[in-house]
Amino acid sequence: MTTTQGKSETKALVYVNNRLTVETNPTEDSPKENHPLAENLADFMQRVDDIYFSVTAMVPATSEILKRRAAKIDKIFTDAEEKIKTGSPAEAASAGAAIVDAGHQSEQLYRSRLPEIIEQSLFVKLFSEYDFFFGVCLRELYRRRPDLLASLSKQISFDELIKFESIESIKNSVLEAEIDSIRRESYVEQFAILNRKFGLPLTKFQEWPDFVESAQRRNLLVHCGGHVSEQYLQVCDAAGYKFESRPKVGDRLNIGQKYFEKSAGLVARVGFMLTHTLWRKVLPSECERANEDMNDQIYRLLCAKRWSTAAELGTFSLSDPMLTGASDIQKRIRLINTAIALKNLKRTDEMSKILSSVDWSASVRDFRLAVSILKDQTDEAISTMKQIGKRGELVHEIAYHQWPLFNAFREEPLFHKAYEEIFEYPFYLKAERNAEEARSKLEKSKEPTPPPPLSAPTDLAESQKKVAAQRKRRVRPTPPTDKPLIG
Repeated sequence: MTTTQGKSETKALVYVNNRLTVETNPTEDSPKENHPLAENLADFMQRVDDIYFSVTAMVPATSEILKRRAAKIDKIFTDAEEKIKTGSPAEAASAGAAIVDAGHQSEQLYRSRLPEIIEQSLFVKLFSEYDFFFGVCLRELYRRRPDLLASLSKQISFDELIKFESIESIKNSVLEAEIDSIRRESYVEQFAILNRKFGLPLTKFQEWPDFVESAQRRNLLVHCGGHVSEQYLQVCDAAGYKFESRPKVGDRLNIGQKYFEKSAGLVARVGFMLTHTLWRKVLPSECERANEDMNDQIYRLLCAKRWSTAAELGTFSLSDPMLTGASDIQKRIRLINTAIALKNLKRTDEMSKILSSVDWSASVRDFRLAVSILKDQTDEAISTMKQIGKRGELVHEIAYHQWPLFNAFREEPLFHKAYEEIFEYPFYLKAERNAEEARSKLEKSKEPTPPPPLSAPTDLAESQKKVAAQRKRRVRPTPPTDKPLIG
């Protein structure tokens, strides 16, 4: 879906005269503006992904660089030793100097901890991003509930007071001071503060001790060079963390890819759970919007093939507090999407348990199609697909191309035969057009946005004001609404 002058246009691919063409159907619907809490969460989870991708790409790359440097130094030693044995006195002298220089390089290489430094720096960055996310989340909750500001207490001297331009600036100052004071506390105390403020048992989840331990390990890297302190052990014990092998004070802890991956996933899940728990508690009137955005985020995880995270968050989304205000359709969407993640993790017993928790026989055909595919009932799925036709209650054509439910099902010859029978053109034609559009978007994303032209030098200040105003109004583009509705 694209937006033009406040109106939206739905673009559909139609097979006409042996060609696949685009038909544009203008509508009066405008795309939904991203909610600040959902946008903050989506950005945070993407940054966590970026950090993890960086460590998996950069640590092996720097290790390879060090190996090549070591091989180069070794060759210098070998060549120089040969010159000393067989060369002229001048060549031997030059070779001796080369050995001395290579010795310095060798000592430098021996002391290098480049891969470790990159890994540890990115691990610390992981929690820096969490701190930023946490502050934005709190700020947005307070701004959407101005009455909460009344509960904040801060003394402001007269000298400070007269420096403010308005009551609004005073409110912002008090709010920022409150957020900074909370962020300066340990994560254990931060959650305790939120518990007291909002009456929420935020630490009552299975991985809370692991989150505390990861945060404490981050502190060790920042303040103690990674060496275990008595405080680290005490905080981990108080949180109920169980060590596989209990370290001693002074031991040095490493990270490693497996631990990094576990911590990155955990930090992302904590951010997700914290956002949606506080959202529903502080802004109960927005429960419906929170439920929509929760389903959207889990769908995006499926599209990114983040099966483990999608399964964990899908299970969380099916807890009683998260189902508050959710419609029956929203609940069934979560069940299906969680089952998709579990199936891709080959946790079929858990998938079957989730699917059997509700009666699907009275559901719309779209859900029955999904259940049939998940249970590998191909014939039944094909029959239901034909019954649905070109557009069902929730599933339409683009779902067959984008929804991860169909990833394996699309490889079935029977699927392609049914698709062509329904839409009157082969599946691959639409897939080719989708690929073309995706490439076009990718190319456009690489093009820098030029600044607005100035009509005259005297217009510079005015133009700068307009650009600043545009940036303030600018929001991130909303996800395309032609994604599978069931997602």
